This record gives sequence, C-alpha cells and structure tokens, in this order.
Amino acid sequence: MKISNNITTSYNSNISNNRNNTNAQQTFGAKNPANRINQFFKLEKSGPMTRKLFIANAFTFLLGSRIVTSRDKDERRETIIRDIPTIVISVAGVPALEKATAKILEKKTGFAITEKIASNGKTAMNNVNYPTINNWYKYDENLKGGIEAFTQRLSDMGGNVKKICSSLSDNVKNQVKDFSANNAEFIKQLKGNKEVSESITKAFAQAGNKAAKKAELLKTGSKVAGFGTTLLLVGLVVPKINMLITNAIHKNDAKNQETKKA
Repeated sequence: MKISNNITTSYNSNISNNRNNTNAQQTFGAKNPANRINQFFKLEKSGPMTRKLFIANAFTFLLGSRIVTSRDKDERRETIIRDIPTIVISVAGVPALEKATAKILEKKTGFAITEKIASNGKTAMNNVNYPTINNWYKYDENLKGGIEAFTQRLSDMGGNVKKICSSLSDNVKNQVKDFSANNAEFIKQLKGNKEVSESITKAFAQAGNKAAKKAELLKTGSKVAGFGTTLLLVGLVVPKINMLITNAIHKNDAKNQETKKA
C-alpha cells in the first residue's frame, strides 16, 4: 500500500521537535559498536544548502577552478574524468543506493523506513531522517483514532503490521502469533481484542521501543550500504578508469610519434 504526503505530515505535526530530539538520544546506548555506527550515521545534515545548490557549487567552484588551473590538457582531462564522476556519485549515488538497499530491507523485514508518495499514478520513494523514523514507530497518545489509526498508518506506509508488532517483545509476539499476516485482517483482530491492543499500545508508547530501534538500525544499514559503495566507486573504480584511459592515450601518442618518425 502507499502513503501520501498528507498522512505523514498529519502524523508528524502531532509530535514536537523536543520529543524528536529526546527519542533520538534515548534510543541507543553508546557502548555497543553497532550502536556507535548507528549514532554516527544519525548525524543529519544541517543548513540551507539543497542538493541542487551543492551540485551547482561543486561543478562551478570545485571542478571549474581545477580545470582553469590545470597545467596542460592532460591534467585537465584527468580532472574531468576523475572529478565529474566523483561529484555525481557522491551527490546522486549515495541517496540512490540508500533507497535501493532500503527497498530490499523493507521487503525482507516488513518495516517501513522510507516515505512513499503517490502522485499521478506513480509512487516515489524518499529517504527520511532518524527523528521521522522514530516518530513513525513511537505511539502518540494525541493521535486521533488510537492504536487502530497508528497501525493503519504503518500499513499505509507499506509495513507489515504483524511483523512490526511481533518485534516489540516476546509477550506481544506470543499474543499476535495467531493473528492474520494480512494488515487489514490484523487491524480488525486487534480492534476486537482489548488486552492485545493495550499491550501493543503500551509497548509502542515507550521511548526507544524495540520496533523503533530495529527501524533505525535498518535505516543505518541502508546508509552504510550507500556510503560503503560510494567509497568503493570513488576510491577504486574511478581512479582505475582514469588510469586505463590515461594509459590508452599515452600508448596512442607513442604510436603516433613512432609513425611520424618512420
């Protein structure tokens, strides 16, 4: 199923920025290495610079200045071959790889970690920040419709409600083990079972609940994949391509020199 901008905006408007910051800080401890990695990738960008502005600045000032100050055509060519792919991969590659990994993780785990926006019959997938992820999996008592609306929202976002609820605790997992794996049926069964509804509501209401923790770790996994692949491409593939092209040009120049001498 698909989620619209209105659903996400309506839900997120119920939660204050202070709660966002508190939840993000409480979710993980600092001693676990996996948690430290997670905390590192939680460092969200700040400031007004958009991706388009960053691209414009990179091509205008970084690449432009390097081309202008190049000593000869060979250095200019190497700069273009090396820097253009590096800028494109860094700016466009990381988000694209993150989305691709997130899509795989969502399908495998049943957790929604990206925003789906339906428009003109098409669905766009957007990466979201950690506070937003935490808000999605933290029950807000001010949400109209209660736990039914909360679980319906998880369903609309593309999550598998049973899998998400089962991650909350062993107790909840046992309580919903006979519930339907179909989201609509699960929500109906939940509505008709007061005891289970209260257990799930209480579990989701806790700051840093297990579902929120898992969702954040899955997001970190997608970011690590995008970051790692980018390092591989920029650090190994791009320089290798540059060397191959440079060697081919030098061989061709040497061959032309020999032909002229002959």
